Amino acid sequence: MESGNEGVDCFFNLQSYTGIMTDDLAQEVRSLALGVRAMAAGFTIMLSFFNIWAAFLIQFFQRLFEDALPGKPLPFFVSFLIEYRIPLIIFSILMPIAGVVILALMRNHKMALILNTVIIVVIFGQMTLTVCSLLAPMFDLCQLAGG
Repeated sequence: MESGNEGVDCFFNLQSYTGIMTDDLAQEVRSLALGVRAMAAGFTIMLSFFNIWAAFLIQFFQRLFEDALPGKPLPFFVSFLIEYRIPLIIFSILMPIAGVVILALMRNHKMALILNTVIIVVIFGQMTLTVCSLLAPMFDLCQLAGG
């Protein structure tokens, strides 16, 4: 039967500590693990806010590019973002939800934090790709404006 503390008990051999009440130490470790999970959930949500915002901005960039660069082909990633804007928005919303659900429901602290870190990396990668792709045609606009 799982107690939910296998990772904690394995990492800290509670029986080897002398002079410290093992129940108090175990409670402190559980509190620390819960705090780390809460911090990771907050960071995931905060980072996702910017990712979701960038995904919603794609339609405004599309109008800007159509007006400012008529007839010019857009880079591949910009065309991809414009074409798949709705799935990208849905993905941007689902990623932080998945991260928070993993942190809230997984019993294994270590695996929950590893999976959430993977989600954070994916969110950051998507945000970087979106922002860099949308800014790439702006260099053409700057060159056109400069002469």
